[in-house]
Amino acid sequence: MANNKDAPHDPIDKYTDCKNFPVVHDPCPTAALDNIDIECAIGWVHHPGDKLLAIPFNTEASELENHDSIKSRILTAVTEITKADNIGIAGPTPSKEACCSPTSFLIYNLTDTQKVALLKRGVWSAPTLTFQVMTLDSPCPDFLFTIRGLTTHIIDEVQWMVYDIWTDETTKEFLTGTVNTYNTSNQHDIATSISHFIESVSVHD
Repeated sequence: MANNKDAPHDPIDKYTDCKNFPVVHDPCPTAALDNIDIECAIGWVHHPGDKLLAIPFNTEASELENHDSIKSRILTAVTEITKADNIGIAGPTPSKEACCSPTSFLIYNLTDTQKVALLKRGVWSAPTLTFQVMTLDSPCPDFLFTIRGLTTHIIDEVQWMVYDIWTDETTKEFLTGTVNTYNTSNQHDIATSISHFIESVSVHD
């Protein structure tokens, strides 16, 4: 019987499984591209193959002089994870208006299978680097705001307070007035979309 110690080692085993990592809400759908030169972002679209963004977790990426080292480590990690040897990593070019260094890197020349494998966990963590992978498509935001200053931990009570505000007559009048500002034939569709949006709102601790 073979000894387990003799079993081949899977390089992915060294990456912490972070598929249940808490969702980190960005301030806006395009936050991952903040401070990146627009020509650089457009150029990324024309790189070959499927593409993903890699965003390191620590503050190291905020220093431009660290980007070459980070690109090398992302390439090593992605190569181990996907078992591919023809993947490329591109670093971001800061825009002229950038207040700090951009921290998103491009992974390109992926196959669809490799892309799915990287997105499956979302966050990959190893001693040398922890980074999040995400698509270039702007995500649909599902976080509106944080409710602060409450003096209760009773979730049902908070949910009813939120419900009362969203269904209040003043709120309804405001939303109706907003819809009526659109002098178009699709006012009904706009009103329906707003109604569906309100019905989808939820409160989480």
